[in-house]
Parts: sequence; structure tokens; C-alpha cells
Amino acid sequence: MKLRHKRLVFLAGFVVALVSGILWLRTPKLERAGAIEKLLPSVVRITTHSLVKNEAPDAKPGEMKAQESYGSGFVVDKTGYILTNRHVVKGAYEIIVQLQDGAPMRAKLLGHGGDVDLALLKVETGKKLTAVKFGDSDKLELGQQIVVIGNPFGLGTTVTTGVVSALNRDLGFSLFDSFIQTDAPINHGNSGGPIFNLKGEVIGVSTAYYTGGNAKGGSIGLGFAIPSETTQEVMKLLRQHGYLKVGWIGMDGATLTPELVNALGVSAKSGAVVADVVKGSPADGALQIGDIVTDIDRTTLEDMRMLRREVAASLGTRIKLKIVRNGKTETVSLVPVEWPGARKEEAPPLRLAQASGQANDLGFMCAPIGDDTRVQFKIAESRRGLVVTEVQPGSPAADAGLMIGDVLESVQLRPVAQPEDVVAAISEATKAKRDYIATLVESQGRMKYLALPLKWQAPPDQVAGGPAK
Repeated sequence: MKLRHKRLVFLAGFVVALVSGILWLRTPKLERAGAIEKLLPSVVRITTHSLVKNEAPDAKPGEMKAQESYGSGFVVDKTGYILTNRHVVKGAYEIIVQLQDGAPMRAKLLGHGGDVDLALLKVETGKKLTAVKFGDSDKLELGQQIVVIGNPFGLGTTVTTGVVSALNRDLGFSLFDSFIQTDAPINHGNSGGPIFNLKGEVIGVSTAYYTGGNAKGGSIGLGFAIPSETTQEVMKLLRQHGYLKVGWIGMDGATLTPELVNALGVSAKSGAVVADVVKGSPADGALQIGDIVTDIDRTTLEDMRMLRREVAASLGTRIKLKIVRNGKTETVSLVPVEWPGARKEEAPPLRLAQASGQANDLGFMCAPIGDDTRVQFKIAESRRGLVVTEVQPGSPAADAGLMIGDVLESVQLRPVAQPEDVVAAISEATKAKRDYIATLVESQGRMKYLALPLKWQAPPDQVAGGPAK
């Protein structure tokens, strides 16, 4: 009897263990204990510094100030490639990426997607980073649970959850809009962060949220994300070209809806109606306003967005469009050219940071003058030197009157063209045991000399580990 009892106990224990194991395997990956923590090393916090007009009442005309902003991103390649939203880094002269362990690194912008709100960054590090795994956003279903990780309001890594509340949203941001809508809280600072399915795969990039007139701009349960399929296509182009190199035929239109079918009295059930044709484009002379495009290379079109995507993927390749014109079916042939919208905005907007990267204990940073900075700071074409891009409050540079946007022409009576020239001049003056260096600066349209002290003691509150206020 005792032996039989032991066998029954063993069998019962085995069944319980087996059932528990099956239930554990069936449990979605991210619902298992500790699973979300394993994703955190792939998510980064992003801090940017940019120059904006000083709107303070006592500000001088044209005076600029540094502005700090926050966002999110995630590692897509263990060698240091990081993806984020384009608007997170737009106009920044410095991008700081912070990993889960808190280690900050300067990042370089490799390229952005223009209207398609994605940007690719690169950090140089000896660390082996943890890259995300991408899932298939085309397989998403309404009501499916998702997990959002980001850096809202600069507070640090934050996890929120929700469901997919809508698919294929067109917000009018770009030619290729197809946003995932979610009720998971997405706030300022979440932009550029990943959205995961319960398998731990990235299925979207947090990009926008709707405030509904909320003056504080908080989440009201309407967040939008760029699907992973679009993200991977754009990322591949950014790695290859630095911008969105895609096909374009120069036509715009609208999806053929049941209402338009009824209004126009056509037999086609799906496709796109031509609303505009750009002169000089491949579509000029081939398509006319009112044409209905029903097929591309024998593939039936579902809507206007499908046409845009098929054309985008056909750069330099001849395509055939089946159209309905004046009740008759015709076929036109044309070759997509490079989309001009990919380059219509400024080149990757961190030329300032790429050219700079030089700081000194005098409390300022500078960069070579480019076309963008000449416009931004109204610098004359004849002016040569370096533009001041950052001045730390309370530093020798700030005390001497140096301001963001000033043009540094010479240091120690020697012209400067690169930040390294300033560093070299400071080094020589230090070796010569000078107490000051002389800088010739154009500020607010006036030329003046500023003497910056080399022997300077930072206030206690500016020293790392110093007494707290």
C-alpha cells in the first residue's frame, strides 16, 4: 500500500509539473517574470542640445540660447547603430545617448527619412550592445497587447502597456503613412522608443500622440507608431545612402472609395484616382487628372498608399500601370526617378556636432561656419572663423561675455578655422605660463577682444560630487 501511495504521489506531482510547464510555455514571453527587464539594455535615452532664439524680455536681438530636449531610441545593431525619430534629433548640435547602465555617449547622425520620421544614429563604443529583434507588423491584429518602453519627460526608462486600437492610420505626415494606433500611454520623450509585442519583438516605433486640446500635452490614449516593416525598409536605405532614396513618378491622388466609384460611375472596385501631375515628372504626359490606376505590373492596387509603396520600391525600373480613362482601359509605361522630397530638407542636421566635438574647461564649444549657421546667426559671407555653439553658465567664457552665435576669428592673434586651433592655442598659452588668452570675437555686429582666464576655479556647485544646494 505504501509503495502504491508513493507511486500515486509521484504521478500526481509529475502531472502537476507537466501542466505547469505547458502553461508556462503557452504564457506570452513578456508575461513571464523578469522578461521585460531583459529588453531594457536595448532601449536608450536620448538627450539633445539645440540652439533656439532667446525669447526672454531682456534678450538682445538675435540672441540664441541652448535648449535641452529628451527622447528615446533603441539599438538595432550590436556595433552601435541606434534608431530613433527624426524629430527627436532635428536641429541638434549634440546628441547624447545613454544606455541602461547610465553610460553616456555622443552619437553621430548617419541620416534621416525626411517626412518619414525616422533617423539612424551611430555611437562608437567598445561595449557589445544588445540589439532588438524585429517582429512582423503586418500580422498585428486589433486588440493585440503591446508593451511600450521609453523616456517620457526625461524621467528615465518607463514601461507602459496597452493594445493595438487601430491600424493603417494616415496622419498626413508623409507619402507613406500607415501608423499603428495604440491606447498605451505615449508622452513627450517616448518618441523614438520601441513598441514590443508579447514575444519581445519590436513591431513599431513610438512617434506621435494626440492631445485632444489638452494644454499640458499629456497622453489621452491615442498614440501612434511607425510599423516595423516600414521601419526596417527605411533603416536599410539610411544605412546605404543616408537618406530615403526611393522611386517617385510625380503624381498625387486619392484612394478609390465606394463613394467615388458611385460618383464616377466606374466599374473598378479599388485603386487610386489621379488628382495632380507634376510637370517634368515621369507621370507628365503619361497620366492625366481623373485617371484611375487599378493595377501596377499586373498587381491589383488596394489604395493610393499601396501605389506609393510599389513606386517607391521601383526606382529606376520600368513599371506598367493599368488605368481607366474616359471609360476605357489603357496601359502606360514609365520609369520612377529619385523622390525629390528625400532631400528637400536640410542635410543631416548635426553638421554642427560632427564638426565640433571639441570642448575645453573655459566653458564653451565652437564649430566651423557652414551655410546653415550663416543663415541661422546672420553671419556675413565674408566672415571667417568659428561659431560659438555652446556657453556653459557660470564659466569663464560666460563671465567674459561670450555668447552662442558669436564668431571667434582669432585666438592669441592667430586665425582659427577648426576647433582644434582653439585647443592648440590654449595649450601653447598654458605652456608659456599665460594667465589669459586673447580672443577676437564678432558679437552682435561688433568686433571686440575678450580675455579668458586660464587659471579658473569652478564654483563648488559645478564640481562633480560637490556639495548639493
